[in-house]
Amino acid sequence: MNEILINILEDMGFFVLDQEQDFDIRDYISDSIQFMDFIVRIEDKLQIELSDDFLDYDLLLSSVALANKIESYKDSLKQ
Repeated sequence: MNEILINILEDMGFFVLDQEQDFDIRDYISDSIQFMDFIVRIEDKLQIELSDDFLDYDLLLSSVALANKIESYKDSLKQ
């Protein structure tokens, strides 16, 4: 999932330097329009609608934590 987030950032025109480690997505997403674009791209890529819980800018603090939260959310939709 972290790789998908990196690919989305790259599609938005950002280059993630160290793709093997956790990183702060806020280093790339600097305003609310970019944030909403990022969330919509995640939804489009995964073919899901994320809950309003994902509209928290602080979730971008850790790419790995966000990836894990998305995975958990996707798993909850399957049940």
